[in-house]
Amino acid sequence: MKTFNVIVVGAGFWGKNWIKTAIASPRLNLAGVVDQSESILAQVAEENSIDQAMMVTDLDQALEKIPADIVVVVSPPPCHREHIQTAMRHGKHVICEKPLADNWEAAQQIAKITADHPNQKFMVSQTRRFTRPIQTIHRIIASGQIGRVDTLCFDHRVNYTGGGYRQKLAFPIIEDMISHHLDMLRYITGQDAVSVYVEAWNPPWSEFTGKASNNILVTMTNDVHVNYFGTWTGRGCLNTYNGVMKIMGSEGSLELMDDNTLLLYRNIETDEGPNPAPETIPMVQVQHEYINGVIDAFLHAIDTDTQPPCNIEDNLKTFAFNCAVLQSCKEERKIELTKGMFHVRNLP
Repeated sequence: MKTFNVIVVGAGFWGKNWIKTAIASPRLNLAGVVDQSESILAQVAEENSIDQAMMVTDLDQALEKIPADIVVVVSPPPCHREHIQTAMRHGKHVICEKPLADNWEAAQQIAKITADHPNQKFMVSQTRRFTRPIQTIHRIIASGQIGRVDTLCFDHRVNYTGGGYRQKLAFPIIEDMISHHLDMLRYITGQDAVSVYVEAWNPPWSEFTGKASNNILVTMTNDVHVNYFGTWTGRGCLNTYNGVMKIMGSEGSLELMDDNTLLLYRNIETDEGPNPAPETIPMVQVQHEYINGVIDAFLHAIDTDTQPPCNIEDNLKTFAFNCAVLQSCKEERKIELTKGMFHVRNLP
């Protein structure tokens, strides 16, 4: 099958993961790395045995001299619009790391840029969609096995010890991690956010400057209700960054216990009493997860000339969801997405 030359923009922590993944991918050829820091470029080149000629400090210059098919934007969110515009102006397909942008105005500008280049593929890297538990839950719900979804409880308990800039964010989970979770909620339910209300706080033992714990109440289309709890100051019983879930439908319930255990409780007509015996649902087999799952989906879209998942139309809904959650944190009030500035139809 055809291979594609790729340039990775941004060689920080997550950029390094993309670089290693591109080198290992049978369908990608790492053609160049762009980062404004020459010292970081030198380090990456040494660690991965990359020719220094492939290391460039400016994307425009890199695209002038390096043959490439795809640009992967892993730069900080405030730089996404510029890098996407540059890549598309040079006729390249683009994968952009989440979140789409650093504010709603920039996201709208990116939507306009992609609309102006309809022959190029664009996808946001929402890696959690491409995991076995999320793919399995999505298929179970879509098959109708638990009937009409009514309620979803999401629990994300982590003791974050990574330090760095995240320790000083005003709302660490909401500004960094929650984009994955909100996209997962949209994907598995097939619904979009209608309104959000957030309560955020910081436990007294927290080492974060901002508010590292939060409860979020979400109403989605088709009257689906979500109760989301997240903390990065967890103590005792913790779970993974993917979280755990309980999903109640008209015909039964799903319970994701961990990344490997999914239980299905079928409805029985009874009053209060013992729960029905759960069935352990085997996780669907996916060839690749996380970044490799994103790559597979994106290359399939190029091969078949179809829209990739997490394209601009789809991911704007996730990003609007994220923006509304952040605004609710800041203003301590309920935010209506269908009436306010984050309505995805309000595009230039």
